[in-house]
Amino acid sequence: MSEIWSLFDSEEPVELKDAILRKNSPAALTCGDGVNVSSTPRKRVRTRLVTGEIASEHPYFASTSILWRAHELVDDSSTTDGGVRTFVASLTVDASRRAGTIAESLRGFQPEGSTAADALLRARIAFAASDWPMTLLSAVECMSAHSRQLDVGDWPNYSWHLSHIFALGFYIGARLSMSKDVALIEQNITKTSAFDSRLAHIATAEAMEKASYAACELVGCTAAGKLTRPCGSFPGDLRLPRVAMEALSMATLVHDASMIPTWLGTGILLAEKQCVEMKSWKAKNSASQNPNNRLVALSKGRKHISPYMVPATLPCGSPQLSPKRAVSRQPSFSLSVPDFFNRFVLRDIPVVITGQMSPAHGWSSPEQWRDLTLLVASKDMEDRLIPVEFGGFGDRRGGDIITLGHLVNEYLVPSNVEHSSSSVALERKSSIVNSSGGGSLKPCSVSVAYMSQHALFHQCPDLQKMFSIPPYTLGRLQPDTGAINAWIGTKGTSTALHRDPYMNILAQTAGYKYVRLYSADQTKFLYAEPALRDGNKNSFERSLVAVEAPDFQLFPLFARAKYAETVLGPGDMLFIPKGTWHHVRSLTTSFSINFWWK
Repeated sequence: MSEIWSLFDSEEPVELKDAILRKNSPAALTCGDGVNVSSTPRKRVRTRLVTGEIASEHPYFASTSILWRAHELVDDSSTTDGGVRTFVASLTVDASRRAGTIAESLRGFQPEGSTAADALLRARIAFAASDWPMTLLSAVECMSAHSRQLDVGDWPNYSWHLSHIFALGFYIGARLSMSKDVALIEQNITKTSAFDSRLAHIATAEAMEKASYAACELVGCTAAGKLTRPCGSFPGDLRLPRVAMEALSMATLVHDASMIPTWLGTGILLAEKQCVEMKSWKAKNSASQNPNNRLVALSKGRKHISPYMVPATLPCGSPQLSPKRAVSRQPSFSLSVPDFFNRFVLRDIPVVITGQMSPAHGWSSPEQWRDLTLLVASKDMEDRLIPVEFGGFGDRRGGDIITLGHLVNEYLVPSNVEHSSSSVALERKSSIVNSSGGGSLKPCSVSVAYMSQHALFHQCPDLQKMFSIPPYTLGRLQPDTGAINAWIGTKGTSTALHRDPYMNILAQTAGYKYVRLYSADQTKFLYAEPALRDGNKNSFERSLVAVEAPDFQLFPLFARAKYAETVLGPGDMLFIPKGTWHHVRSLTTSFSINFWWK
């Protein structure tokens, strides 16, 4: 039997099910107020397997300090041009040293190695010569080759990752340098149909390698040109926001923080800043606002609730759980890590863990997580770009890149207000407040918006101090084989039934979500689509069925599928075993964090 510490905290991944931990084994752990490890040969006791490790101190976020090291080049608007010049110069020097070696490494792999290598070298030469249109063309050709390589399997080695980062850097540098001449951009980019078709591949590499089916679906729609653009989004011919988000995602995958180029964070920040300046979300014109953002006056005499506070109660009409199908709930004080491993991980059984997300375990209080002003606490944070999807399952209206502040003020706040106004209406059905009493009571309809699976904690490092890594991730969470994502959205967001190639802990920090789970042995009833890029280790699968409103004429076998269900509230952690199908729907405005590991 493997040692408990080598199983939970080894440098090299091991198959978790190769070893079974037993309470009576010599290496047993006793978890509670302290740690008792008996007869274990490892000298270091991993106390974080009990209390958790503060996220900002975890190796997963080691890249953060390097990524934003040169933020002062971007903070002062008077030095923006100087920041761009510094970024371009730094990238040029780094590319002259490393691009040639990277290209040679790519050439040894089929089918796209030579194509990617040639495009990377052309982009480097054009970038050094300040030939921005040719840089853009070559960078996109390089990224497209990376994407096609993923069609046949995982990237063969780390050179592909570095090549993609350099191609993204070349693209950002060229766009920033061309920013003063919009006509030149349009002439050399948007009117070239062949180039425009290649642009569709920019966001696919990271999304298909690691992202969820929702993101993959979004990429496919973008390439097909099927998206409608909501208010506050960027014009269709400007791809810089997506490239900046792709660069951020690639940074999160770097397993060795020392490998992150010093220029990468500067390029991301400069790209985001330029995008915000080109499209202001602060316009007073009502056309730039969410039309459903109509604040509702609460009834007179009712205690005021800030519209920035995520609801702390379930809405009327929430799902009623069947006791036979309810996922079991276990308090963390009575669930040691070995017990969790034996009872749930080994048996592929989901469980809701309560009590772990507390200040005693390194988490901020529920009231702090409820307060959405923490996301707009500073202009720097408010103006960060994020990917957002619009509409719920069956009503997808596409997605785009907007600012975090725009999401909060134009979508999340109305979602909070709708909940509050609905509560008032239920309490006082017969009371309609006139203008002398504070205005008419009119519930808001919610425009669904969802920032799903985003690296917000890399982007806004101050948030890392608000939580700890759950000890139930078994010390297995690493940048190249796992992820920590933020999921923030309005009431009504929905994730299609799918399954992931990871162990998963979904931590609910604010609001409520309904979750339905189907074990792997129910797959034969779920009408699974072919996996996207099924040659990759990180392929996701999705079901065609709308689980809460199934069409049994189209999917008759689905009626035989057995499932478990739960409602997650603030402070709940749901363990979802690898390969377990799950569907998630938000019942209120919601803020969740998920932890993937293998």
